[in-house]
Amino acid sequence: MTQELADADGARESVFEFQTELRRGDAAEPEQGPRLRVYLEQDGGAVPSRLAWSTADGAHSAIAFTTGAAGFTGVHRGADGSVVHVHGRLADRRARLLLPTGAQAGAVLTFDTQEEAVGGEQDGETQAAGEGWRRSGRLRLLLDNGRGDTLRDLQWQDTRGVTGAVSFAPDHAGFLGYLGRPGREPVGYRGFAVPGRTVPSGDELMTELEEFGRQALGVVEDLLGRIGGWLGGGGGNGGGGGNTPRPA
Repeated sequence: MTQELADADGARESVFEFQTELRRGDAAEPEQGPRLRVYLEQDGGAVPSRLAWSTADGAHSAIAFTTGAAGFTGVHRGADGSVVHVHGRLADRRARLLLPTGAQAGAVLTFDTQEEAVGGEQDGETQAAGEGWRRSGRLRLLLDNGRGDTLRDLQWQDTRGVTGAVSFAPDHAGFLGYLGRPGREPVGYRGFAVPGRTVPSGDELMTELEEFGRQALGVVEDLLGRIGGWLGGGGGNGGGGGNTPRPA
């Protein structure tokens, strides 16, 4: 596995925090923008490669990520109609379990979702086109710039090539949209909010604990490596060992 793929795989189920810079027109110097936190997981998901969204005040943003979501570039149109280029640099990445869930500002929104039946074989059963809806995976997302803006619409593409676009109900009680997967026809997509959910299910708790365990193991391995290097190097005295002063 290449380092880029390893980085992308490790970024799954991660919350990214970016420091942004805004460049207006022909301005010689960029200005510092707000920090942006991003998290998107669709049916087990991959790292997002593109995002576009609008908020209730009429503002619109569209960004494209570098490999492993180490940064992004994009454009933002403000509610007043002003347009600026936006660049983001990864400032922090943390596990999803460290964030709250629910509808409050800065929280992860969680939806149970369904896909429209399109005919043919679906989950081992033959269905006719337009026969209804079938259960799909959960959608979790967070777009937070610290201003508490209300998300109205969202479009995305992830590193698997999955694309989607949804429009939210005013209170984020649900959404309607479409979902497209590589090699398949796009289908209708709808979601129903999981309200006030602060306790993960058993499967989700195991996933979160496994992620936490991987992070903790990484810290321990790094610490052991440092200790081993220190012991092998004579405590930082160039490997002499015997030059270590003794107390009188």
